[in-house]
Amino acid sequence: MNVKYKKLLPLFIGLILACNTPRFFITPTAAPTPPPSQTATATRAPSPTPTLTPTATSSPTVTPTLEAYQQYSVEYLRARAYTGSEIELVEVLEEHETFTKYSTRYQSDGLHIYAIANIPKREGILPVIITIHGYFYPADYEYLDSEFGVEDELARQGFITIHPTMRNYFPSENGDNLFRVGDAIDILNLIAVIKEQSGKAGLLQSANPNAIGVAGHSMGGGITLRALTINADVKAALLYSSTSGDERQNVPFFDKFTHDPQFAGETLAPKKTLDKISASSYYPSITAPILLVHGEKDWLIRIEQAEKTCDLLRSAGAKVSCVFLKYGQHTFAGKTMEDFLTRAVEFFQKHLR
Repeated sequence: MNVKYKKLLPLFIGLILACNTPRFFITPTAAPTPPPSQTATATRAPSPTPTLTPTATSSPTVTPTLEAYQQYSVEYLRARAYTGSEIELVEVLEEHETFTKYSTRYQSDGLHIYAIANIPKREGILPVIITIHGYFYPADYEYLDSEFGVEDELARQGFITIHPTMRNYFPSENGDNLFRVGDAIDILNLIAVIKEQSGKAGLLQSANPNAIGVAGHSMGGGITLRALTINADVKAALLYSSTSGDERQNVPFFDKFTHDPQFAGETLAPKKTLDKISASSYYPSITAPILLVHGEKDWLIRIEQAEKTCDLLRSAGAKVSCVFLKYGQHTFAGKTMEDFLTRAVEFFQKHLR
């Protein structure tokens, strides 16, 4: 699955040993009887042995044992904290008339995550849109050799865009990513970075911490849905050619389509566990308006799945608009792409300005 319209398929409690110190009991030898001609010399009674008061020691910290797959559940992800380093400038990539394209990186749970950032050449406080790419075979992913049509158009319209290269794709570092939860953590940490760094000297000085949007293509759409159920700081979300928010659907799809080791073991999770991991179980908590766009000719993620996602979101009370493009494929092109970009810009202008 490819957001850049290029390549889609080329795919613990230490055992504490009680060390009982052995006790040795010494039987005292009887004092010898003095000869009759001698007067027994009095001996000094031994001084009493002082009693030692034991020093209080702190109890060891007990780390609760997680149930299988618990760390991937939405409830667990809601309970943890998100933070990160400031965005670090790696290099200037391109100078455009209306924006500058940078290679950047930030830290997420100890991993370096690289990202392409477009910073408009405008005065004032600007909204920020995080764009999330779809699935590639990791060996085929090229950090810089990608098309950034969506990001570039949004930047021309005055939006700061940040496009992370998700974990396990070079040059970002590798980490646990079952159920694409690691990817969601990297996005949630990035949101924390934006809110922390906005208004400070650096790349995000002009960023508006109260106007953050997310756009996810294909796998990136599923990541977006999970982020929406965890963090209310996202004020608008765009899903296009998106995977499902239901892991009962995603697990067999990724298993069949990718055979990727980073997802190995997902099929062993019980269905009830998948429900706790699935964003779809938590759609009623979503507050951000959503624009869902899907092509009727998408051969990879069928239109029926998009329609089901749309129906589930509506039933849950989410503010969602669903657009189905008659000639749209999994990757938009030509007039379909123009139509999509127009809708995307109008949507973010409405909700982030």
